[in-house]
Amino acid sequence: MIKKILKWIFVLVIFVFLFRYLYLSWGEISSYDLELNWIPFLASYLFAFAYYILVAVGWSRILRSLKKLNISLLKAVKVRTFSDFGRFIPGKVWLILGRIHYCKKWGYSSGIVVLSTFMEIFLQLVAATMFFILVFSFSGIELLNGYLWVLIFVIPFLVLLMHPKFLNFIFVKVGKLLKKDFVRIKSKFADILEAFLIFFIAWIFLGVGFYLMVYSIYPLGVDYVLVLGASFALAWILSFLAIFVPAGLGVREALITYLLSLFLPLPVAALIAVVSRLWFVSAEVITALIFVGVKN
Repeated sequence: MIKKILKWIFVLVIFVFLFRYLYLSWGEISSYDLELNWIPFLASYLFAFAYYILVAVGWSRILRSLKKLNISLLKAVKVRTFSDFGRFIPGKVWLILGRIHYCKKWGYSSGIVVLSTFMEIFLQLVAATMFFILVFSFSGIELLNGYLWVLIFVIPFLVLLMHPKFLNFIFVKVGKLLKKDFVRIKSKFADILEAFLIFFIAWIFLGVGFYLMVYSIYPLGVDYVLVLGASFALAWILSFLAIFVPAGLGVREALITYLLSLFLPLPVAALIAVVSRLWFVSAEVITALIFVGVKN
């Protein structure tokens, strides 16, 4: 109970400092004469929508590779989108329990569903990491200066980690930490790479969507599309790994503020960081509402 309270206090502290900074900097922000451009802002939702669709496709491919049962795309989108809201509930298990509830109806065991969820998370992290590395290594941005060749060698290592043998080894170790035995992965390497490629493409779509959202507030040239997308990917990775914070609340905003400050005035970067949370979650809600009528 104390740990949960401390987690939310940590989140509150971050947002208090962030909003305090916005309040103190509002005079400077208003001097930029910012005005929301609705066309790119609404267009950004189309790319975020495509991201959620592709992620659902990737997850369904993982399920199918683990057990040869068909799950329609419409059902996959509904289950994945609705269950993903469980990450906002303390306990970290509601996301998986939601998927288990639906997937049992289609013949998938709880063990398969749990494994598919962990594989999706792992491949999402690898895809986001590779997206960030490829973009920032060749962008000339100071953040990775001097680390170019080291980071390029990381990519083959990440590909190797996706091999079924290495994944089984990783999940055995994770299982020991969680005191849980995972179902053994019997997927082909080609199936895993296919799911990874889908997640990688999904990150490109989300990156474009994030750029359009930023552009709608503070116009930047089209040459910033991938850089801004990769910045969002890095913030997502680090906030996800901050397991002590529910859904990475506050952590992602702080990281986005720092990364965007490399290209934007700091007060504007802080404002966009807050808006990005609302944008990302609202895009997820809209996707869920669109598919709410799909029969289970």
